[in-house]
Amino acid sequence: MNTEIKILSDTSLAMEAVRNEVALEHQYKQIGLALNINNVMLAGGNFQQFTRKYSSFSLKGETTPSSFSELGSHIHKFVECSEYEGDKATNAGIYVISKIWLKKYDSAVIFDPVIRDEYANMYRVKKEKTQLHIAVNRQLKENLRIVLRLG
Repeated sequence: MNTEIKILSDTSLAMEAVRNEVALEHQYKQIGLALNINNVMLAGGNFQQFTRKYSSFSLKGETTPSSFSELGSHIHKFVECSEYEGDKATNAGIYVISKIWLKKYDSAVIFDPVIRDEYANMYRVKKEKTQLHIAVNRQLKENLRIVLRLG
């Protein structure tokens, strides 16, 4: 009998954790579904300016969490380690949130099915835009090489 009660208790705790995570997914939905994260950042923040620092931060053993419940402490550690303040600290938080969204997507732990589908679509579009950008740049480089050779 005690085992049954414990299982029910563990299940209700797990369900509460999932409900909390879904609520956080809704709270951070705007950042997660932004096609261009720079548009969400303050004072002209730029996603790329955080990439190198976050990579260094990760190399120190700080892995990106796959749950928003770990968000606060992770952002705090990243901001503190990078010595960011003001808008830059806020933008670092936005960057970390976007990294968590990607980790949640890669780990298949986006719980809200509507957000999961919207994120998958946004991710596909973002990937296509990146591939198109790479292809156009390759073609431009090739054209420039041809023009320089023809002289």
